[in-house]
Amino acid sequence: MTRVVYSMANDGLVFKVFAKILPKLKTPFLACIFAGIFSAILTLIFDLNQLINLMNLGTLIAFASVSTGCLILR
Repeated sequence: MTRVVYSMANDGLVFKVFAKILPKLKTPFLACIFAGIFSAILTLIFDLNQLINLMNLGTLIAFASVSTGCLILR
């Protein structure tokens, strides 16, 4: 997830702040922090059965956002 957000930030589809890389580890640290906080919030809100049912929806949203980004770039 973090690499997708990083790539989209490099292309200008989301905020550029997510494209910053930690020099020592060469990882998109702000995208990692954002994904971790977002996952923690979802874990606190929903129970396990609901999260399992939402996994397919998350995959669909990820593919749809990448496809929309490709359309915007074209």
